[in-house]
Amino acid sequence: AGMARRVLLMMCAAMLGSADAFTVARPALSARAVASTASPALLPRAALRSAPPAMGLFGLGWAELGVIGILALFIFGPDKIVPFARDLGKQSVALKEVTDSFVEGMAERDNMTNLKSADPEDPPQLQTAKPKEKEEKQ
Repeated sequence: AGMARRVLLMMCAAMLGSADAFTVARPALSARAVASTASPALLPRAALRSAPPAMGLFGLGWAELGVIGILALFIFGPDKIVPFARDLGKQSVALKEVTDSFVEGMAERDNMTNLKSADPEDPPQLQTAKPKEKEEKQ
């Protein structure tokens, strides 16, 4: 148990060293390199560096999320993480249903707005979903 804890602490320290969520990003290209019209072979090495990695969730990269996950595992323990993950999955499904119903409500509101702003002499027809016809097998 002591050896496993040491290994996990070493992994946390390694990930924390590469974490950059709370640091200021350096520009990928210097102003001089952007203004330069020289060929890539003549540009300084710093100018050829690629852009910093895009952050994913709330501006956190994979390294930061990994550190947070390992710390949560240490704090709560594996017995409490599994039910928490299960509840989180259920909540995400419920949240998706809420967003889907919101999108449907907004579409319905847009249809009602289109009906109200239509020409009174040429009333629009309500668009209803047509039942899908069964395709004949050939």
